[in-house]
Amino acid sequence: MRQGFKIHQRKDGRWYVRYQKNERTKDSTGYGYVYGKTREEVEERLKEVDADFYAARRSPSLNLLILGAGTHGEDVKEIAQSLHIFKEIDFLDDNVSDPTVLGKCNEAAKFRAKYPCAFVAIGDNKIRDEYSEYLKECHFLIPSIVAPSSVISNNASIGDGSVIMPQANLGAVAVGDFCIIAAGCTIGSGVRLGNCVRVDSGAIIPKGSEVPDGTWIRSGEVYVPHDWEDQEVI
Repeated sequence: MRQGFKIHQRKDGRWYVRYQKNERTKDSTGYGYVYGKTREEVEERLKEVDADFYAARRSPSLNLLILGAGTHGEDVKEIAQSLHIFKEIDFLDDNVSDPTVLGKCNEAAKFRAKYPCAFVAIGDNKIRDEYSEYLKECHFLIPSIVAPSSVISNNASIGDGSVIMPQANLGAVAVGDFCIIAAGCTIGSGVRLGNCVRVDSGAIIPKGSEVPDGTWIRSGEVYVPHDWEDQEVI
């Protein structure tokens, strides 16, 4: 097992460890997670991740599996295609009657050999969070998907599994994992978005705001942090 990684126990009793994905090159701050019912199980799974992750990096077929074949999934696929990174991009969805769908979302592990990368394109924050945990446990590579037409500060950070839609404008922000930043929204510098946050089209988040995990900011809404609501207007 790799050295220097601390294994922790969650409140629900499970154990986990966070590891730097490209630790060997030191050129990214992306992290992955390994979970298990016991400390020993986490140690064994971390050994598997080493071989699994770097084998996928060497694979000539960096294919992408998208969980969710709805309109949001189609938007994510279109952006992913424009990046010219993924050789094949296919869907999983619980509506398996769609001929473009390979299987159900909870069957992603069956396709891990062909599709080293996976992404959750589901608008519901709670469901997206649940499937995101599932993909982590299956050791998928989980990229961020960023539209080339978005405007993003060089000092911004984008978490794993987050999508930035076309024409979104982001200052020096910190976007958590598995967030949806829709088209045309504006997020000011110094904003910190938690995990599984959804920001719909045209929404505005003022600079310096802290947005908790799982928040949904609707279309055209100007986000007001709770601590601002308590301040007296002068």
